[in-house]
Amino acid sequence: MIGGAGSPERRVTDAFVGYPEYASGTNRDEAALLRAIPGAIAKGGAEASYALALPDGRAVALKIDDGHSRARPVVMAAALRRMGVDREAGVDADALNATGFVPVYGGGEPVGELRPTF
Repeated sequence: MIGGAGSPERRVTDAFVGYPEYASGTNRDEAALLRAIPGAIAKGGAEASYALALPDGRAVALKIDDGHSRARPVVMAAALRRMGVDREAGVDADALNATGFVPVYGGGEPVGELRPTF
């Protein structure tokens, strides 16, 4: 657990968990990811950085080298799957996987998708 009851850390964590859309808006991947993983906190940042903390203390931080944010949710979802988070109780694996799917369009039609490489 992050921070004791009533601590500033606990209040921030509770705000992220209770209102994920306040961290990123209603249509961005962070809110969908937070809804998919109960108790997690996450925030994307400048130049395609991304950090996530799980309620058990595990964490992931990443930075997309070219600074473009479209690969950010793809890599985060893949990292979480690699850690086995998608198989944990209470996690909405379908929603987690959906945050990691980013199609590539050509002429207005889907022609591919972004895929992570570790």
